[in-house]
Amino acid sequence: MDSRRHFFFILLLLLAASCRAAPEATPAGPAAGNDAAVLTAERDNVEHGADEAALAQVLSSVPVSAGEFIRISGGGEAVLDFGEALRLRLFNDTEMQTINTAPAPGASGAAYVLSLQQGGLTGQLAGAGESAVIETPGGETITILGTQFFVVHDPGAGKTTVGNFDGSVEVDDGSGSFALDASRQVTLPGGVPEPLPASFRQFEQQARTLGPVAAVAALQPEPPTPTFTPSPTPTATPTLTPTPSPPDLVVAGIEVIGEPRIETQPSAIAFIPIIQVPVRLTVTNLGTLLAPAFQIAIQARLEQRDSPLCFTVPGNAEECFPATDGPLPGGESVSFEGLVTVPATLAGSTLQLVGVADFCVPDRNVRNFCQVRESDESNNQFFAPEVTLPPIEDDDDDD
Repeated sequence: MDSRRHFFFILLLLLAASCRAAPEATPAGPAAGNDAAVLTAERDNVEHGADEAALAQVLSSVPVSAGEFIRISGGGEAVLDFGEALRLRLFNDTEMQTINTAPAPGASGAAYVLSLQQGGLTGQLAGAGESAVIETPGGETITILGTQFFVVHDPGAGKTTVGNFDGSVEVDDGSGSFALDASRQVTLPGGVPEPLPASFRQFEQQARTLGPVAAVAALQPEPPTPTFTPSPTPTATPTLTPTPSPPDLVVAGIEVIGEPRIETQPSAIAFIPIIQVPVRLTVTNLGTLLAPAFQIAIQARLEQRDSPLCFTVPGNAEECFPATDGPLPGGESVSFEGLVTVPATLAGSTLQLVGVADFCVPDRNVRNFCQVRESDESNNQFFAPEVTLPPIEDDDDDD
């Protein structure tokens, strides 16, 4: 292996070791006997405080009690964790207040009551006999009895959309209440339940990329195409040529296509263990014009920072950061299959992989775009589900 790959491995080993050397003092979930939740900033621009006018930046994790405020802005993202019972994911442009934790009517568990002022969230309610109640400025009350759901409030339109991926959800728009079946969504006030054409993970990715309000808009059915009655007098119909759109590269998905395994590789002084993860990454050109040849990358999300990993694709001309063989036509996709190398210091942990389309190779790109000038330079990242890495077992002496 050449010096470039050695450099990446040494850099990643040092970064992973430093991340492990300074664990957060704040617990990952609510302490036993404490009704406070824990707010964790997964992407920057997460604020929290007891007073809406004096919010403080959340750098890692903080406890949240009843009556406190949370604001997500500037592309931020956070998780509000009530322990094993309830977990909420808050997306960009979201403001909410935790109201209370009180006994649920007719149930033995607790009702987690929150006020969603704007933006949106997804949630998973797993606690038996427990419920979550979400209130909105429009007077709607959404009661969650399980299991996966979303709630989005658009203050500009005065609309609230509720989705039930599976489980039991009750909706009250102020004039009456009804049960929202699984795999259905409804927009209040005045809407009727419609099919929910996305999975829980697909909606989270859309909300992360587009924002929760735009993600809801993408779920709605296309309006019917109006029909026109032709004039009795024959007229020449002009041919409309659609305006071509510039390239727009997005990572359509990252799949782990095999079991991660422990390997060894030579270094300058010895053989060192590494972890190799078989991965398939797919990039799509959402524009109509050709995208010139470009490179991609896979990074590791470590302590709110993205660190490059070496992604080796057999037969590719570029090492660590694979490249396309040529231009990618509009509307088409290209896939890369290979091995992602992870330092052994992360063995036994969970790791989130981040795919990047049109990657800016260090010391090579000095423009405000990389190899391709795109219509949207802000949507090149894709956050994949976490992958569990195998532990390294210690060798026991037999003598």
